[in-house]
Amino acid sequence: MLRRHVNLSWGCFLRPQGLTPELMKLMKCACLAHIEFGTDSFCDEVLAAYQKGVTFEDILHSSELASRENVDFCHFLISGGPGETLETMRRGFDASLRI
Repeated sequence: MLRRHVNLSWGCFLRPQGLTPELMKLMKCACLAHIEFGTDSFCDEVLAAYQKGVTFEDILHSSELASRENVDFCHFLISGGPGETLETMRRGFDASLRI
């Protein structure tokens, strides 16, 4: 898109893992407008039970990178999934306040 000088806003679905500042800047330069993260939970215990291979710190880092580049983003979450308890839900909701 950059090489061909395509000026078209676009969005994408991403895992909240492995995003680097350089990649985020590059995607923003290519007119990235929004990201939808497939997060599932903000609680590390639940993320491990889902075998996501991602931690809340990864999620927070990806959110911060998007925010720094003024890219809108959201997280898709599952509430009450397998292994979820009232305590893990509380921890997840508390963690969401950091984003």
